[in-house]
Amino acid sequence: MYLDEATAISHLRGGHELIRLRGGADTLERLVRRVISWCEYHSCAAHQLRPMLAPIPPPAPWGSSRSSPPSSPSSSSSTPTTTTTSSRLSPFPTAFVSLVSAAHARTAAHLPPPPPPPPPPAPAPAGPTGNHLLSRIFAALTLVGTAISAAWQPAFQAYSPAKEAAAAVLDDALYAVLVEVARLHDDGRIHDDDDDDDDDDDGDDGVVDGTAAAAAAAAQQWAHAVLLHAAHAYLWAALSDLPASPHMHDAFLSRLRGALEAGAAREAHPGGGGLSAGWMWRPSWVGGSGNNSKAIVAAGPMDAETLMWVLAVGWFLADKRRAMYGGGEEMVGWFGDRVEELLGVVGVCERESAVGMVRDFPGTDGFRVKWRALLRGERFCWLS
Repeated sequence: MYLDEATAISHLRGGHELIRLRGGADTLERLVRRVISWCEYHSCAAHQLRPMLAPIPPPAPWGSSRSSPPSSPSSSSSTPTTTTTSSRLSPFPTAFVSLVSAAHARTAAHLPPPPPPPPPPAPAPAGPTGNHLLSRIFAALTLVGTAISAAWQPAFQAYSPAKEAAAAVLDDALYAVLVEVARLHDDGRIHDDDDDDDDDDDGDDGVVDGTAAAAAAAAQQWAHAVLLHAAHAYLWAALSDLPASPHMHDAFLSRLRGALEAGAAREAHPGGGGLSAGWMWRPSWVGGSGNNSKAIVAAGPMDAETLMWVLAVGWFLADKRRAMYGGGEEMVGWFGDRVEELLGVVGVCERESAVGMVRDFPGTDGFRVKWRALLRGERFCWLS
């Protein structure tokens, strides 16, 4: 089913028709609706398709990343609030909400600026976009990761409303990720078609796309895509109880690596458009051959901590895929090489400093144990 997009779409359409004949998704019990929704999300994740079954909205103070209007109180802040009203409505313990709020505030401080809206006549994407969308997704990843931690899992297991609420937050985050991944995938197809059309033209002397502003916008779009694919990979690797097939693992890794390497085409030069504050990937040609290149760190819109978390997620997923199904050494090595390269670029020589580079980002107990184990391995024996 997952190897063939046409077959996957056929299965999805059949499932939607059965749900319609039954009376719609709202007639399903909560657990049944979750199971059916995740079956759809599984196929959508494999083929970058937009899901049709919206999840049950998460509780206050989180709201829904799908339906909250930009002017509403729930969408004016990406972190949960601790006001009297929200605390009374929220099934989460007050101490838990405060902990997650503080943790996500540290993450949000690292997120790069959102990409600019598409120029007319292209329609603006529906729902939250850019930094706001990423911030809500990362807040959800932090909440769910904290809920399943050794410190909080007993409390959530003992109180079903909190457990169900955390599940709703996870479902809503995955839905939002899938919708945006599908949008970027469709936009990429349109962009490829436009490039083919442009190749037929002799040129346009009135349009120059190599400006600093264009480079900045392209770099911001690159960062948005990279973080989105990293969040998607992290969700399936660290938070999902539904195992991904080896083909899905390979797809996630290829997309994340491809998104990282796409920075090479953005031509974001150091100092141009204010990009020198962070990092991105650019090509380094080896031996003067265009077919023999490698990625190197260069000036871009991400700070080192953000880029390191992305690389850590890629390595974590690649290592999990290797442990579950065997093989995959090339991807494990590629992400490990990029981690080592970034440490060298930013001048981190102490192991605890390297471990701490991802401290402000979402991470389950298992994720952080694996990250520390990587940096204690032979590859990083040079860390003091």
